[in-house]
Amino acid sequence: MIVLTYQQLDAVHKLLTDAKTKGGGQNGLTQNSAGSGKSNTIAWAAHQIINLHDDEDGPLFDTAIIVTDRLVFGGFAQTAGVVKNIDGTPRDQKQAIEGGARIIIPTIQKFRTEHL
Repeated sequence: MIVLTYQQLDAVHKLLTDAKTKGGGQNGLTQNSAGSGKSNTIAWAAHQIINLHDDEDGPLFDTAIIVTDRLVFGGFAQTAGVVKNIDGTPRDQKQAIEGGARIIIPTIQKFRTEHL
């Protein structure tokens, strides 16, 4: 079981409020120090964001994409059937989106947008 600190939970709540209010396609910045639990915060936020719904109970987001510089983004981000790690080509990223993957985690080296 993963328990978030107050600061992590506060950051997730602020991200969720912002996402629900402004929708997708917005820029933002969350700043953290070394060892502050960024990975847990990011993973928790992604799992929560894909479950946000609008007033008509429709999903606000189909997919959350976490672009990382790590080859493995921690086992805590892994939930069977929800998270798709992209360790192949950018084409794999496109297939994951088209296949309905809820959370996609490509490395920065593999992340491309020209095919989207």
